[in-house]
Amino acid sequence: MGSTTDKYRVWKPPQELPLLNFVSLTDDRDGFRVVTTPYQAEYVITSHITFHFKSVYAYRNIDESHRIGTQALLREQGVDSSNLYIVEPSSWLEWFFEEKLIDLPWLKHFAIYTADDYIDVITPSEPTITVSNPPS
Repeated sequence: MGSTTDKYRVWKPPQELPLLNFVSLTDDRDGFRVVTTPYQAEYVITSHITFHFKSVYAYRNIDESHRIGTQALLREQGVDSSNLYIVEPSSWLEWFFEEKLIDLPWLKHFAIYTADDYIDVITPSEPTITVSNPPS
C-alpha cells in the first residue's frame, strides 16, 4: 500500500452508541450490513445495532488480534477509546485508487472496530444505523 499514514478521526453518528461486539456481516442486493450488539464481557445480546451501507466499493473484516499495528496507531493518535472512525488519509483507500487507476474523491474509509473484529468499508456515504431487539 502506498506511503500514506492513516489518520483516524472519531466518527460520531447522529445517535450516541456504546462500545460494540460483532455479530455478523451481510452483503447482498440490499446493500452491506454490519450487525453489532452493545459490548458486554459476557457477550449477552441485548439489542442489535445495524450499520447499513447502500453502496460499498470494498470491505474487509480482520480479527482484532491481527491488527496490533492499528491498535498502536489508535493509541498514538489518542482515539483508542472509540470504535467508530473515518480514516483520512487512508493507506487502504490510497491502495484502492492505485488498483483502479483512478481517484474517486467522494469515497470515504469508514472503520467499525469492535472488541473482536475490525471492519473497514470504502463507500461514498455514511450508513444508516438502526437499533432493534434481536430476533427470538
